[in-house]
Amino acid sequence: MTGITFSTNKMRFLPALRTLLPRKQDILPSLLVILFFISSARLTLSLLPPMNIAPALIWSPLGISLAFTFLFGYRMALPIMLATFLHLLTRGTPLAGIIAGVITNAAFPLLGTYIMRRFSYASQMNRTRDAYTILIVGSIVTMMFPATLFSIQWITGTLPTEDFITRFIRIWSAAVFSVVILTPLITSWFADMSVRLRTRQLAEAGLALAGIVAAAVLVFLTPYAQVLGGLVFLVILLPFLWISLRFETKYTALALFLMSAISVVGVALNMSGSPSPIGQRLYTVELFMVFLAFIFYILSSLVEERRRSALGLEQHVQQLEKALGQIKMQDKAKSEFLAVLAHELRNPLAPIVSALELLQLKGVWKSDAETFELIDDRVKTMRRLLDDLLDIARISQNKLRLQKTPTDVYAIGKQSIQSIQNQLERKQQRVEFMGPHETLLLDADPIRIEQVIRNLLSNASKFSEKSSAISIAITRVGDMAEIRVNDTGIGIDPLMLEKVFEPFLQIEQGHRNKEGIGIGLSITKRIVEMHGGSIEAKSEGTRRGSEFIVRLPLDVATMESQLIPNTSPERSPAPECTSILVVDDNKSAAHSLGKLLELTGHAVSYAYTGEEALRTISLTTPRFMVLDIGLPDMSGYEVAKQIRERGFRGTVIALTGYGQKEDKMRSLEAGCDHHMVKPIGIKELQAMLVTV
Repeated sequence: MTGITFSTNKMRFLPALRTLLPRKQDILPSLLVILFFISSARLTLSLLPPMNIAPALIWSPLGISLAFTFLFGYRMALPIMLATFLHLLTRGTPLAGIIAGVITNAAFPLLGTYIMRRFSYASQMNRTRDAYTILIVGSIVTMMFPATLFSIQWITGTLPTEDFITRFIRIWSAAVFSVVILTPLITSWFADMSVRLRTRQLAEAGLALAGIVAAAVLVFLTPYAQVLGGLVFLVILLPFLWISLRFETKYTALALFLMSAISVVGVALNMSGSPSPIGQRLYTVELFMVFLAFIFYILSSLVEERRRSALGLEQHVQQLEKALGQIKMQDKAKSEFLAVLAHELRNPLAPIVSALELLQLKGVWKSDAETFELIDDRVKTMRRLLDDLLDIARISQNKLRLQKTPTDVYAIGKQSIQSIQNQLERKQQRVEFMGPHETLLLDADPIRIEQVIRNLLSNASKFSEKSSAISIAITRVGDMAEIRVNDTGIGIDPLMLEKVFEPFLQIEQGHRNKEGIGIGLSITKRIVEMHGGSIEAKSEGTRRGSEFIVRLPLDVATMESQLIPNTSPERSPAPECTSILVVDDNKSAAHSLGKLLELTGHAVSYAYTGEEALRTISLTTPRFMVLDIGLPDMSGYEVAKQIRERGFRGTVIALTGYGQKEDKMRSLEAGCDHHMVKPIGIKELQAMLVTV
């Protein structure tokens, strides 16, 4: 059993040992650490021969060994042990001292590297946690260096009895000095040797480092430091502030190294003429440089963190702007698609509308009134959906415009109920209308306000059962007109109340709206807000009905002056018989509209291309021209422009599926007198003929 345990431990020990053995790729770093270790140790001791102590108060190999172990891994332990052994052996150090030195110089970088990696230390030291990590390792873990030394001396009986604490602190401060100054310098520059500075920044960095050297020379290599007194700190701190605030942390590490090297040389040569012992001067310099390192490593890393955060934020903003640009492009493309879709759907709908009106005028409608009314109702629904598509496209492009006038909200409410009367009758529903006790006027677009109320009433009807009741109440609340539409239908989940006004959203709660595309409420909300009002949805839950509340500002000034417009529509007089040229490449649409015009007493001629329209105008002189814009050989705009140039003085009515403001402006600029959107009914066209 014992043999098995020993074998198992041996098997576990061997892989761990192999992790410390250098590999082929570790040969160059191993040679470098041995070279730097021995040369820095000899250089340090050669500068301070009068001290005659072992080890010297500055032991630079500590910082070098820690940096190499962190950069290249724990396999640097054996090269460090070898370098320590060779150095101490050539100096004639006793065997006990060699053993203590080898163990201490190898154990310290292993333990320090382990702690640095546990704290995720980054070689560039561009985070405050990196600065704190190197300072903790440099100030705490280095205690093992004097502790091991004095332990060996105690075992061998050579421990000094006088000034024990003073010697302990001085050796410890020397170790801290070595680690804090050298380790960040090596790790930061080895990790990133590039100088990513522009010419101007490079000149500034050189000037700042020259300021560091000049300040160090002035303070440590001349006797003027005693004359300057307290200004010495200012002379030193200013260039360090410059470096820390303007450049990466590795430049701060370089500045601290330059200042430290010059200060140590100054102490060794005593060019300042100080009467203090060399050990005391060196100890003071070490404490001062460690103090500077604590301050400026933290300051530099803070500035670097802020710089990286600002850069990351800027990149994030750029990404957001790019994404926003893509969204805008997609939204524009979607709006253009909706406009084109509505236009293309209006074209085949136009002859259907004309054919229905033609059948009604001929009396055929009476033979099967129910069927024709159903078709007429579906056509009107399609027209409304196309209008909604165009409206949502205008809204997304911020092109929806209002034509405001003093408007009686009560009259608009009655017109809205009348406009959905067929829908109400089909579902055998009734509307309870409660009007205000006074005339309430809005400074509003009456067509758009009717659209708002009609949408709400239509939704209430669609989402309610047959034979149910819908109520609409218009009241005055302060300077606002309040319109409440209530139903007893499917209701709205409270969690969805804020989302019902989102475009293309349809809330499925066991009832699917088969007649809409989910944009009516979105358009309604936008129209209300454009009038300076608000809309709110309320519901106690599913199957509990819903309530929509619209609040619109009253035109108080007009109400007080009693300038109440006559909102009752005037009957248009019948148009006189006149000649009309219908230009449309869709022959069925052209003849359907033409037959309607003929039944009302007009003389109609036809043209199916732009060239044919120009020839007809040159031979005859019609009083009116109903001109389709989308012709196969040339656009209607070009036809209108050419006939105006040839002297045509009749009325040109543009007929197209595009109804946005820029389309109307283009028609007028081409020479058209009016712009009408497909599908158009005979009543609308007759009204147009009368007005001109």
